[in-house]
Formats: sequence, structure tokens, C-alpha cells
Amino acid sequence: TSQRVASFGVGADGLLTAGPTVDVGVRAVGMLVAADGATLWVSGYAESRLVAVDLATLQVRARIAIGQGAWELLELPGRSE
Repeated sequence: TSQRVASFGVGADGLLTAGPTVDVGVRAVGMLVAADGATLWVSGYAESRLVAVDLATLQVRARIAIGQGAWELLELPGRSE
């Protein structure tokens, strides 16, 4: 089954309000917010791909095949690949 990443708003009272969700594929196991705060990277282990989610719009920017599943993600400073 497909998995979704959920967003939440925080009210002035500190309570969470459910927002939109985005489909990130099957068996999403790792997530990383890019240093610039603009992109959420999600690793889809079962589908062997990375999913780039635009955090401003909650739209999938790209689905990138990586050849094998990834459990963890990291961002290397100074690289724009």
C-alpha cells in the first residue's frame, strides 16, 4: 500500500490541526529536510527510489530511481547534486 506524509498546522493554543498529505510511495523509511528548508527527501525502500517533496506546496517534485532501497538519508554540505 502507498504511504503518505502528513502536514500539521500549530494553532496559537499549541494544538495541532491536520493539513494536506502527499503520497510518497510504498514503504517510506527515511526522511530528510534539505538545509534550505524547501524540500523533503523521502526514501522509498520497496520501490528503490527517492521522492522530492516541495514543502511550500506539498507537491512531489521528482521521483528518482536509485537502484536499491535506502534506509537513511544525509545531505552533504556544499554539494548541489
